[in-house]
Formats: sequence, C-alpha cells, structure tokens
Amino acid sequence: MVLERQQGIRAILSTYGQFPLTNRTILDIGCGCGGPLASLIDLGAQPHDLYGVDLVPDHIEADR
Repeated sequence: MVLERQQGIRAILSTYGQFPLTNRTILDIGCGCGGPLASLIDLGAQPHDLYGVDLVPDHIEADR
C-alpha cells in the first residue's frame, strides 16, 4: 500500500513538472503523523524544506 501511494505521488508530481523536489518548500495541510510528507525525502525533498500542519497536537509531535 505504501509503495502504491509512493508511485502515485511520483506520477502526479511528474505530470505537473514538479521534479526535482530539491530546493522546493513543501507544505502538507492535514499532515497527520507525517508519513506521506516524510516519504517525499525519498523523492529528493530536503527535510528542512518540509512543513506539516495538523489540528491534532499529538500528530505534530509524532511528526517531529
């Protein structure tokens, strides 16, 4: 399931010309515990360029 999600994200980003992810600031609204956001590192995003917002404080703490 995770691999399938990763492939879907890669396909969408490729379709819209968003590669490479290096030097892109990325915001995930409703990031939950950050799994999909963190998976962008495997696609070239830099950890210091990733930001997440969630309404549940425990999710944000888990994401850090």
